[in-house]
Amino acid sequence: MMNVKDYLNDGANWQAQMVLAYVRAYATYAVEKSYDDKIREYRINIHVGRYENCREQGYVFSIDAISHSKYVQKNYAVYEHRNSDALCVLISTKKTFGNTPSINEMWADKPKNTSKYDVDKTFSCGNALACGEFIIDDIRGTIEDWLKE
Repeated sequence: MMNVKDYLNDGANWQAQMVLAYVRAYATYAVEKSYDDKIREYRINIHVGRYENCREQGYVFSIDAISHSKYVQKNYAVYEHRNSDALCVLISTKKTFGNTPSINEMWADKPKNTSKYDVDKTFSCGNALACGEFIIDDIRGTIEDWLKE
């Protein structure tokens, strides 16, 4: 056994770890609830990797789908903003083909004059459940949109 404060300590803060636990628990559900006959044409994957930006540590969830003629990807970086303690979500459609998007790739879709406060979604400190629900709901909606194309 080990001290609980050291267990699963990968550098991400507690809020990002809570979102990871939620998304991990519901990721399969998010994909399966989007299934219909057309989904058999796609191979859909949900991956997770680390998001690292100095003191802002968290995770990147990536969903991708591969069909006979198309590859699509959407990424969600989740981390605690070190100035406000808010839980932040950055969304990117940068294709990294199975690799975890870097910080530069996560910000690549944003306008040039974007500041570190211009994230796609924020949640107040401690509201990790709502953040996890947002990501799962957006993943489901994204899959449904991909299937319509």
